[in-house]
Amino acid sequence: MFKKISLILLVATFIGFAIETQAQTCSGSLTVTLTGSASGTATTAPTGSSSQTFCAGSKVSDLVATGTAIQWYAAATGGSAVATTTVLTNGTHYYASQTPLGACESVGRLDVTATVTPLPAVALTTGTAVQTVCTNVAVTNITYTVTNATGATVSGLPTGVSGFYSGGILTISGTPIASGSFNYTVTTTGGCSPAATATGSITVTPLPSVTLSSTTGTDAQTVCKNIAITNITYTVPNVTGAMVSGLPTGVTGVYSAGVVTISGTPTVSGSFNYTVTTTGGCSPAATVAGSITVTATPTLVLSSAAGTDAQTVCKNVAVTNITYAITNATGATVTGLPSGVTGAFSTGIFTISGTPTASGTFSYTVTTSGGCSPAATATGSITVTATPTLALSSAVGTDAQTVCKNVAVTNITYAVTNATGATVTGLPTGVTGSYSVGVVIISGTPTVSGAFTYTVTTTGGCSPAATGTGSITVTATPTLALSSAAGTDAQTVCNNIAVTNITYSVTNATSATVSGLPTGVTGTFSGSTFTISGTPTVAGSFPYTVTTTGGCSPAATASGSIVVNPAIVAATCTPVQDACQLSQGQIKLQVSAGTAPYTVTATSNTVAPSPTPGIITPLTAPSADTTTDPGYSDYLFTGLPGNAVYKFKVVDSKGCSIGGTD
Repeated sequence: MFKKISLILLVATFIGFAIETQAQTCSGSLTVTLTGSASGTATTAPTGSSSQTFCAGSKVSDLVATGTAIQWYAAATGGSAVATTTVLTNGTHYYASQTPLGACESVGRLDVTATVTPLPAVALTTGTAVQTVCTNVAVTNITYTVTNATGATVSGLPTGVSGFYSGGILTISGTPIASGSFNYTVTTTGGCSPAATATGSITVTPLPSVTLSSTTGTDAQTVCKNIAITNITYTVPNVTGAMVSGLPTGVTGVYSAGVVTISGTPTVSGSFNYTVTTTGGCSPAATVAGSITVTATPTLVLSSAAGTDAQTVCKNVAVTNITYAITNATGATVTGLPSGVTGAFSTGIFTISGTPTASGTFSYTVTTSGGCSPAATATGSITVTATPTLALSSAVGTDAQTVCKNVAVTNITYAVTNATGATVTGLPTGVTGSYSVGVVIISGTPTVSGAFTYTVTTTGGCSPAATGTGSITVTATPTLALSSAAGTDAQTVCNNIAVTNITYSVTNATSATVSGLPTGVTGTFSGSTFTISGTPTVAGSFPYTVTTTGGCSPAATASGSIVVNPAIVAATCTPVQDACQLSQGQIKLQVSAGTAPYTVTATSNTVAPSPTPGIITPLTAPSADTTTDPGYSDYLFTGLPGNAVYKFKVVDSKGCSIGGTD
């Protein structure tokens, strides 16, 4: 087989000639043609520093010599050129030749001693290159030993952590204030290239946090007892768990996959401040607070005096205030109250007050509002009693009746409502009022007369009491009393002579009648007086009776008598003898009828009003003509002066008279 061989063109300078080698493709043989001449001047060795320093890993090609077509050898003479890729060895001599163009390679060689400096190195000395810490917690110091360098830097550290180089030691220390994974690199400075590096990582775990992830406000909610709360959720990173304290009974907190969920139904009321605290993460643990206010179901409790919630009042009279203490509600309403009575809520107290204007039994209900369900209710009753009434139930007019004394009244009845009894005042003696089962009965027999205004007044009911008035006029039995002078009811008069008026005072009757009067005498009633008057025209004894009419029974009666004596029919005076001589006159008096004996008196204008006894000389009776004219009596007056007027009065034994002396 044939191989293609590539030769590197090597130009060497010789004295007097040049050798040129060209790359050939050989097939079975290698042909080299040398060119140049054998004559010329020898090539000098290249120039350069005899002591050169290199970093480890440097190659022959890194040696420095000044000349043309420099080649390096391991010996001062002879030998083969060292490949340029050969790594330099510390303290080794390297020899350089040059071959100018068109000249031969120099015989002399530049001796260069190579000082090889090792490459920088970084080695972990203490600490852990890969560590995990919490934010705000200092890392464990990490130290690196740095060789073959004058310094070192570090990059990629978290904020708060830094590297410090001193005396060949790089120390990484500090407190990270930012979380995350930080891959850091330590790099030497001031030494050979490449610089040495070392890597590590610091994982800074964030501090735990608790962030509300449910709707804003769910962490401060108010719910009713026995009503499930709205779920409260918190995002909880950088921890392995969390716990919740302070929750009401029935509500729990559960951690799962970085989320805390607070849920449940509270079975107790109150204000509960809960705290969510992380567990299993960095310290300090994160906490967050919230509140759940569990409102109890409303309560409604009578706070006024016992019994005020079941009271009876009178219409138009204010009720005793009824109050209820209300908790866990913002208000209350009431239904079923009577007109005029209302309910009002203020600062936890519901007050029922007012004046009922309608009567009846009213069952009311107070219901809370604005609180949890179910609302609280309370019931009570207000019985409004109407004011008493009193209505005449007997016949119209029975409440204004007139009756006779000792005669029973017509029963008077009144229907009574809204009262437990009644009294009656002002009744006449013998008449009473009684109450039974809503009825007042006025009954009885009055034993006194008069006008009686009575009043019926209800008792035991509301104020004002009902009243009813009426009247019972008790008419006394008629009376008949002589009102004229005593004795006028037993008088004797002469016939044709008027009686002295006889009067009677009549009470309790509308009139009166009289019987038994003599002809010419009558009785008349006017006002309250009965008068007997007149002139009897017949003689005799007349017992009379006055009887009342138009009043109560029995009628009153009064009796009397009028004796009518016969009258003196006539009396005649006849001059018998003139008074021719002094005191010689005579007058004869003749009396007809009447009842003897008679009393005769005479007067004259010359004689004193009371005649002097002795001037009248009665005739001897009976007179001579008595037999002839029975019933007459004759009187003779003698010794009468003349030139005088004489008057005579004759009074018989019954008192009847004729004439006169006035």
